[in-house]
Amino acid sequence: MSIPEEVQDIRCARVALKIWVLRLKAMVEGLPVEKHLIPIQFKKCLFGQWLYGSGAMLAGFSVFDEIKPVHRAMHETGEEIISLMTAEPKGLASMLHHKDFVKNNQLKAQKMLPKLLLAYEQTLHLLAILEQDCLNRALKEQEGSTHNNLLSGQTFEDVMQMLDALDQDVDSWLKKGS
Repeated sequence: MSIPEEVQDIRCARVALKIWVLRLKAMVEGLPVEKHLIPIQFKKCLFGQWLYGSGAMLAGFSVFDEIKPVHRAMHETGEEIISLMTAEPKGLASMLHHKDFVKNNQLKAQKMLPKLLLAYEQTLHLLAILEQDCLNRALKEQEGSTHNNLLSGQTFEDVMQMLDALDQDVDSWLKKGS
């Protein structure tokens, strides 16, 4: 069985989410990351574009709607982290102690990472369930199409003859069992 397209899309969305989180972590560790590479708005990141775009076709699955608030919470925490990491000191005293200001904000941002990572892990868990649900549906559809294919190319008369033959077999089995 080939991997259904929606499962491939879920996997790509998961990678996009991981990249978003890794960029935030890199920023907190003091590595240079351009702010525009970490969209704050939850519908603007690649994962959000999938979730509210082509991924919306999966809204019929039970866990789909559970993903949205967790994803939104990730962005709220991410926005706080980015604000801390990109803040500029104000006032003469803050400018004189710029390194202390940056280090203090970095420590605050590091304390927020567990909250972000918890929401990320919850999202991954929900995506795994969604992926499994999609795979299960694809298997059921494949099984259904396999059964339908058994009769493809058969005329109505052919099918009726097969049913008659089956009836005869069942009757003979029942007589033998009596």
